[in-house]
Amino acid sequence: MPSADSPQQLDLTAATSAGMYNHYLSGKDTTAADRTAADAVMAAAGGWQTQAIAVENFKFAGRAARYGVHHLRIRQALDIGVGRLHGIPHQTVEQRIREAMPDAVVLGCDNDAVVLAGARGLRQPDYDAVFKGDARDPEQIFAHPELTTRFDLTQPVLIVLAAVLHFIPDDHDPAAILRRMRELVAPGSGLVLSHACCTGIPARVVAEITERYRATGGSFTFRSLSDIEQVLTDAGWSLLAPLDDVQSWAPPGETYDGYTGGPIASLRCVGTVAVSRPTPVCSGSGARP
Repeated sequence: MPSADSPQQLDLTAATSAGMYNHYLSGKDTTAADRTAADAVMAAAGGWQTQAIAVENFKFAGRAARYGVHHLRIRQALDIGVGRLHGIPHQTVEQRIREAMPDAVVLGCDNDAVVLAGARGLRQPDYDAVFKGDARDPEQIFAHPELTTRFDLTQPVLIVLAAVLHFIPDDHDPAAILRRMRELVAPGSGLVLSHACCTGIPARVVAEITERYRATGGSFTFRSLSDIEQVLTDAGWSLLAPLDDVQSWAPPGETYDGYTGGPIASLRCVGTVAVSRPTPVCSGSGARP
């Protein structure tokens, strides 16, 4: 009998965000519907620029996660939204984490049963376990037996949310989601975040891409640089490095010269690494006697 996380009926006529992203990355795990929908997005933004941003976001996630576990000395990491990565010629998040922290416990979760099946077949043992979870429901993720039996939640956790939050519309309150995640992990925990950004991007491109994703039955929300910063601030995460374009982001004091393509003007994705600080305890009004 299949588990609750197993794919039941695969609808090959419906595009998925994971399959579309795999196509942007020139992967081998797509359906015709995925390719058609992804090609429509690329036509709106300029094909090579969409692919360049996707590749650079993928590299950013690994680079930032490696920095996060190394700098914060974290030995347990959770990758939310693991994606379909068959055929991608780049190191994955979990592989980059293990470069910096070989003995880390690394878990992945996703809300797509097909993605989960692929990750279990192709990406373990780099992941210690992969389980079903939805970023919109932090309580379910952090109460899942695969996590509670492997993580010590009295110790810091690195949470990776690469290119996930822009699939969560404003009416689901992304700041509240990030705040709850911060509350569920120990102080000193880290967050790797990347997000589609509309600052400096033509309004026509933003509208067309948003509509292309809506046509697949999904949601895609561009946010401005200041809005993304505000979401993080409202959620109580402190940035270790400023938000920057994924093709140029580097840890503090370092530079990244891995991107050698041309200027990307029609699409933007920004990222950063943040840390959870202890919540100050209020003792009275603070007035002096």
